[in-house]
Amino acid sequence: MILVTCRELTEMATSRKEGRLRGSDRAGVQLHLAWCSRCRRYLEQMDLTVEALHDLEPEPVPEAAEAALLAAFERTRRR
Repeated sequence: MILVTCRELTEMATSRKEGRLRGSDRAGVQLHLAWCSRCRRYLEQMDLTVEALHDLEPEPVPEAAEAALLAAFERTRRR
């Protein structure tokens, strides 16, 4: 995929951060970021958030909250 939309870029942001993008996706993201200042800002904000949260001690997630989050994720993923 060479042409990447803003929506596609946000969906690939985690894979990009983890270095898991395929060559064509990586090229599409780089091309998109060359002209889209909003997506550049979005990725910068994501990086800042990850850095800020990195040093926090993890807290246990209540089982009901975890189940609700996983269910919501599955519904979103099926769309």
